[in-house]
Order: sequence, then structure tokens, then C-alpha cells
Amino acid sequence: YTIYPTKGTPMLVFCDMETDGGGWLQFQRRQSGSVDFFRDWESYKKGFGMQESEFWLGNDKIHLLTSSGTQQLRIDLEDFSGSKTFAKYSSFRITNESENYKLMLGSYLDGNMGESHSGHNGHACSTKDRD
Repeated sequence: YTIYPTKGTPMLVFCDMETDGGGWLQFQRRQSGSVDFFRDWESYKKGFGMQESEFWLGNDKIHLLTSSGTQQLRIDLEDFSGSKTFAKYSSFRITNESENYKLMLGSYLDGNMGESHSGHNGHACSTKDRD
């Protein structure tokens, strides 16, 4: 899908139109391990990989998309044996680069994963060259 953020330029994104009513923009996917996610700050800033397989959308884009309005967050995980878990949060955003792309989570809403990601609330992005 091509989306048109209120600021910035149009961007191509992958959306899950089936899970939990659909309309979920995916900003990360990891499946086979074909893409190395142990990367530097600049890679996470700009994004990497291919949206058809494994990718990170990019911190600048995620910041842009989460800086206006309220965005829910749904995290879906599946292990190699096919066991699935998820967690859903009322809101999320990441701050800008000058604040080190800090993750800001709202309240935990639902899921069978529990609040396992709430401990990351308020934490800055960390990469192999910047921790």
C-alpha cells in the first residue's frame, strides 16, 4: 500500500488486512533469519530489508507515522513450532532522533503474551554502534 502521511512524502508500506479486523501497518517482520538485524544506527534510522520478507521500516518513518494522532500497537510472535502469542497496547509512538527514538507505550489492552513489552516503555533505541 502507498500511504500519504500528513508530513513528509508518500511511502510504500505493508499492511496486514486480516488480523484483528485488519488495517495493521507492519514496521518489522522477521521470519527465516535471512536478514541480519544486528546493524548500526544509520540502518535503523533509514530502514532495511525487503517488505515482502524480512525488514525494518526505519525509525524516521515510524516516528513520522506515530507523531500525530493515537496509534495502537499489536505485537505478534510465532515460534518455529507454530505457537502464536500477541500483545496489544492502547497507543505507542517513538520520539525523534534527537531523543534517540525512545519508545512510548500506552496501557496494555489485550493478548496472551502478557505485558512483557511494557518494560521497554521509555527506553531509547540501541544499536551495535550506539548503546
